[in-house]
Amino acid sequence: MEMKRALCRLGATLLIGSVSVLQAASPREVLSLDGPWVYQKDPDGSGEKRRLYNPAAARTGWGKMTIPTNWYLTEVGDYHGVIWFAREFGLPKGAQGKECFLRFNAVDYIADVWINGTYLGRHEGIFAPFEFRVTDHLKAGANVVVAKVNSPKDPSPYRLVSDGMPFLTDPYRTMRPIALTTIKGSMIDHWHRPGWQTQFGQDGNSGGIWQGVQLISTGTLSIKNVRITPKLVRKKLVRDGTALLTVDVEVLNSSNETVSATISTDATGKNFQSTEELKRSRRFALTPGLNKLTMVQTVNSPVLWWSWDLGKPNLYQMRVTVAIDRAHDEVVETFGIREIELTPRSEWVLNGKRVFARGMRYHSSIWLAEPNREQFLEDLNRMRALHINAIR
Repeated sequence: MEMKRALCRLGATLLIGSVSVLQAASPREVLSLDGPWVYQKDPDGSGEKRRLYNPAAARTGWGKMTIPTNWYLTEVGDYHGVIWFAREFGLPKGAQGKECFLRFNAVDYIADVWINGTYLGRHEGIFAPFEFRVTDHLKAGANVVVAKVNSPKDPSPYRLVSDGMPFLTDPYRTMRPIALTTIKGSMIDHWHRPGWQTQFGQDGNSGGIWQGVQLISTGTLSIKNVRITPKLVRKKLVRDGTALLTVDVEVLNSSNETVSATISTDATGKNFQSTEELKRSRRFALTPGLNKLTMVQTVNSPVLWWSWDLGKPNLYQMRVTVAIDRAHDEVVETFGIREIELTPRSEWVLNGKRVFARGMRYHSSIWLAEPNREQFLEDLNRMRALHINAIR
């Protein structure tokens, strides 16, 4: 499974050229809240007692930080603990009267969020996006969002490891944590880190709002998730040249009534010129709350995705729309059509062709948000020069 994901990711990243598609206006409006936020450290954890979440709280003397970033890359530097972030924004005219959601695309590590003084909830993690419905908490004019971000030092004790390297002396002897309790992957005491396998393994701490923040406004019906699963069709164990697309859609009905709505999909080539029309529409009864729906359609002449050494990484783009009398929301997703198999001889086969996986692990930076597009392209070009076709 890891190799499947890796093959797909590398090919999807190494795009050559692009085709402009799906340019129609969207009923979904997105206000970016990236940019300058004010912040204040809270080493003793007294911020809630001091009501720093209050939109009227005095913030003179707070620092400024451009979000998204990792706080290690700013004047904060190496810091374990709590930092409060705040930003004021105006409610766009297009968002008034709509359903609104405050979305954080990634925060390291524990985030508590308030808007206009109302507590929205907590999220613990480092990579997963999360959002809150804020329709009832917004007002015309100025609004204030506050995030309390905690990136703690894991309390696990470290123990000395007998590693057969007597030349290492204190304080740099090999030490490992007994049982980490903070799920931060390779951000804590892993071989990527400068102090790995010593008592300094958690130094250089990562933390902060390291991906973008958005205010998303939609109609009463909003799309929460889309999953597109392609499958090459076989008849009597032989591929017949067609493919099936299974589209799983999660739609939130924020009203108190069951409504009849149309889910529509429209796919076309993203980095190639497609000729086959791939449109599908179906009516569903959507009850209040979250609805999980499935649609299936046939692709008669699929343009397959290939790893860069066997062909082109052809990708499709699909617009998914939910509508009643008008469109309430829509999202655009990218996907490829391909089949990856592992034979009984442990050989990888991509779309019927054997592929020899030349892979590596890749970690762009131990301080997330540091790499930019230029760095990624430089790294990918180096991988191409080494004939690598799979990364994890």
